[in-house]
Amino acid sequence: MAGKGRASVNDMKRVEVLVLMEIDQQTEDNGGPYGFSRKTLAERVGVSPYRARAAIDRLDSEGMIDVVSRYSDDGGQLANGICLTERGEWYLEGVRTGMLVQEMLEDEVADR
Repeated sequence: MAGKGRASVNDMKRVEVLVLMEIDQQTEDNGGPYGFSRKTLAERVGVSPYRARAAIDRLDSEGMIDVVSRYSDDGGQLANGICLTERGEWYLEGVRTGMLVQEMLEDEVADR
């Protein structure tokens, strides 16, 4: 959409799912909250930093993620940590299950 007009609801949900998947993957890989900038998150999911921030804000307000302040040992502030809540994990599991069902149906149609 390149900054013109408003994104569709489907597109916003797509970005939210991509953000949830990235947070989940990074949390699993690093053994703790996802802790890098929104700019980096945006690059990883292929959207603008504005859209990544908007998705984070929506997911936070919907109770899908927790955003926590992080600090270094000397007291300096680090990038916020982001992790999925139980609700976010449940939602993402449902999305992944739906994706698997869709794949199975497409395979079945292709086999006919």
